[in-house]
Amino acid sequence: MRQTSLLLVGLLAACSTDPAPGTDASTVDTPALPSDVVVALDAPDARTAPADVPAVPDVPAVIDVPAVIDVPAVPDVPAVIDVPAVPDVPAVIDVPAVIDVPAVPDVPAVPDVPAVPDVPAVIDVPAVPDVPAVPDVPAAMDAPAPADVTDVPAAQDVPPVCDGGTTVCGNTCVSLQSDPANCGSCGRRCCSSLRCQQGRCVPFDCPPGITPCAAPAMPGLTCGFDQTCVNLASDSRNCGVCGVACGMGQLCLQGGCVGRTADGSFLPPVRAGAAGPMDIVATGLGGVQGLLLSADGQTAYVSATGAGVIWRVALQELPATPVRWAEGLTGPSQLTWDPMGAIVVAEREGNRVTRIAVNGDGSAGARTSLPHTFQGPWGVIFDAAGNLLVSNEFGDSVDRVSPSGEITRGVVPRFPAPLDLRYDLAGNLHVGDYGNPLTTGVNVFVHDGMLRRTRTVPGLLGPIGLAIDLAGDVYVANYRGNNVVRVSAAGAQSEYATGLSGPHAIAFDPRGRLYVADYGNQRLVRFRAR
Repeated sequence: MRQTSLLLVGLLAACSTDPAPGTDASTVDTPALPSDVVVALDAPDARTAPADVPAVPDVPAVIDVPAVIDVPAVPDVPAVIDVPAVPDVPAVIDVPAVIDVPAVPDVPAVPDVPAVPDVPAVIDVPAVPDVPAVPDVPAAMDAPAPADVTDVPAAQDVPPVCDGGTTVCGNTCVSLQSDPANCGSCGRRCCSSLRCQQGRCVPFDCPPGITPCAAPAMPGLTCGFDQTCVNLASDSRNCGVCGVACGMGQLCLQGGCVGRTADGSFLPPVRAGAAGPMDIVATGLGGVQGLLLSADGQTAYVSATGAGVIWRVALQELPATPVRWAEGLTGPSQLTWDPMGAIVVAEREGNRVTRIAVNGDGSAGARTSLPHTFQGPWGVIFDAAGNLLVSNEFGDSVDRVSPSGEITRGVVPRFPAPLDLRYDLAGNLHVGDYGNPLTTGVNVFVHDGMLRRTRTVPGLLGPIGLAIDLAGDVYVANYRGNNVVRVSAAGAQSEYATGLSGPHAIAFDPRGRLYVADYGNQRLVRFRAR
C-alpha cells in the first residue's frame, strides 16, 4: 500500500508539472487519465504505465496476491477510507474486466482455503452485507444439523443397560420375578398383602394346614392376585388337590367332592368296582335299622328298634364307643335332618314322627311329635322345598307334610311296603319296596320332581336301605341277599359289599366310605372306598 501511495503522488506530480522551457504552456497536450489507470497504479513506473501495459487480463497479481487474506492490517489502514479520490474515479465501476475475467472460476485455490470462515474480520467489515454472494450461500440455512440437534432426546429416551435377570420398566431395571410393582410383566402390581415370587403374586405365608393354590379369576381386578390360601379339605375349587373343582351342586368335604341332598345325605363320586375292606365301627347296638351322618361326616346316629334308643357314635377313632343319645322311643327306624338342624325320627311302632332338637353341646334336646298319625312309618326325608315325606310300611303309601304342618296322603302311586326314601342330586325320589309279605319285594321305584313314577329298578332281594352317588347309581341294601348291590343308570347290577346279615340303612360319608346298619349282627360297619 505504501508503494501504491507513492505512485499516486507521482502521478499527480506528473500531471501538474510546468511545461518545458521554451514551450508554450497553451500548446502542450496534457494526456488524459487513461481508463486503465487502476492497473497502472501497480506498474513500477507510473509515468510510462499507460503506454506500456498491454492488457488487464494478463495481470495475475490481483487474484494471486496473498496479502489480501493474510495481512491483518487491512481493517486498520485508515488511508483506504480517507482517500477522497477513490469515490470520484468512475473507472472502478465501469471496468468490465473485474467481472469478465475468466480466470476466476479456474482458480482452484478459492474453495480450498479453509481460513475464510474463520476470519472474524468478515463480520466486522461493513461491506459484507453489500456483497451479493452472501445470500446465495445455502449452507448456513439448509444444513439439517440445527433441526436434528433439537429433536434428539438422547438424555431421556436412551434406555438403561440392565444386568442379566432384570428388565427395563419405565427406564428402570427391575426383576419381573420379585418386584411387586412389576410382577411377571411391567406395570403388573401385586395386590396388598401379596408378594412377587417367580413372577406370580402369592401370599407371604399360609397358616398351618392351609395350602396356597391358584386364585380364582376375578374380572375387573386391577392388581395381581395369582395365589390364595385355601383349605383343601373344604374348598370346592381346590378339593383335596389344588385345581380340582367340584361340580355343580357339589361340596368339598374332607378333601372329596360330594353331593348333598336336602335331607343331608351325601352323594359321593362314582365308584369303580367293589368296596374296599370292611371296618367294624361299633358293636352291641341291638337291632339297628336307621342311620344318619352329621354334616361333617364325623358322627353317626344309629337307631335301634328293640331298645328304643338312638346311639351317637364318634367316628374319629375305631372301634368307637357309642353313647345313648336319645331314649324312650317306640320302635325308631329311619332318621333325617330337618332344615333347622334337628333330627327327625320315624317311630315305626308308635305310628308317629318325632323331632328332636340338638343342643349346642351335641346332646339331645326337646322333642316334638307331629300331630298326625301314620301307619308304621319307616322312611322320612325332606325335599328341597322343606316338605317332609313319610313312607308308611303298613299303609302302602307315602304322605307329605308341608312346612306349615298340612298333610297330604298318598302323594306317590301305591305299592305294598314302601320303606327307605332317598333323593338324587337331580331331585328324583327313590323308594324301596319291601314287598308283601315282607322281605319279598324286588323293586326300587323312581319318581320325578312331580312324584310321577319314571323308572323301576328290578331284580332285588328285599330292598330296604338306599344310597345314591353323583352319577345316579343306586346302592341297595338287600335284606335277603345280605349284601349291598350297585345298580347303574343303565340298570346293570354288581355286588358292592358283602359279609352282612340282614343289612338295613346305608349311607356314604364325604370321603365315599359306605356305612351299613348291620341289623343281624347288631353293629355298625364301614366299607372303605377304593
